[in-house]
Amino acid sequence: MRAITRRSVLAGAAASATLLGHASAADELAGTTLRVATYRGGWRDSIVKFVLPDLIARGVKVDFTVGSPDDNLARLIAAKRQGQIPFDTIDPLALSFRDAAQAGFFDAIDYARIPNAKSAPSWARAERQMTALFTADGIVYNTEKFKAAGVAPSTRYGDLADPKLRGHVAFADPGHPQHWNAVVALARENGGDEGNMKGVIDSVNAIAPAYFYTSSIELASHMSNNDIWASAWHGGWAVRLKRSGVPLSVVYPKIGNYSSAL
Repeated sequence: MRAITRRSVLAGAAASATLLGHASAADELAGTTLRVATYRGGWRDSIVKFVLPDLIARGVKVDFTVGSPDDNLARLIAAKRQGQIPFDTIDPLALSFRDAAQAGFFDAIDYARIPNAKSAPSWARAERQMTALFTADGIVYNTEKFKAAGVAPSTRYGDLADPKLRGHVAFADPGHPQHWNAVVALARENGGDEGNMKGVIDSVNAIAPAYFYTSSIELASHMSNNDIWASAWHGGWAVRLKRSGVPLSVVYPKIGNYSSAL
């Protein structure tokens, strides 16, 4: 194992943001800069609000690189080819993390140097990442637009193919985390599952999305402007936009024996 540095302690552990403030002693961190690659919007804002005060008190400056996990991983790969390290810790995508770890992009974490890491369940303490996993994926929709169009709230993802919604439905791009729960849900609605994506392409074609979103910030803008009335999306965005006056609600469709996600 390499000598302990702030990168080796924190790389791959951005999802465990609550642990970062306890990663090292004040004299070791003073005068250093922590470079964090993470999501835009509320996720970054939450890091600023809940994590940064402890780090700043220890004399740490924090710089952000914001973007999707795929975008930030691409930046990491490109920089490593040039012998550079663009950031110290990253919020990765679960679907690409294993390959990236095997390719040597993330250092092992010394959990002995994170005192409250023992509070996390054992499954969350992987060798090269600390995992905080939750999801509230469902169908976010504009209640006023649905009512005006005479459309009942969707109870399954396939309901987004309602002709009255044509031109006003978005769908997650394959590079966006919300894509995979939605397509697995569509597969299950058609008698398939994670290993048999039966009927997914036909179902997405039937929905005929107005566009495939790559950024939740981008989709939030379309939802706020009433261009998009519904999408497979994270329920947290419905809460956030509703607080700003956008009349959104969320449905968590039943998928087999599960609700929202698998």
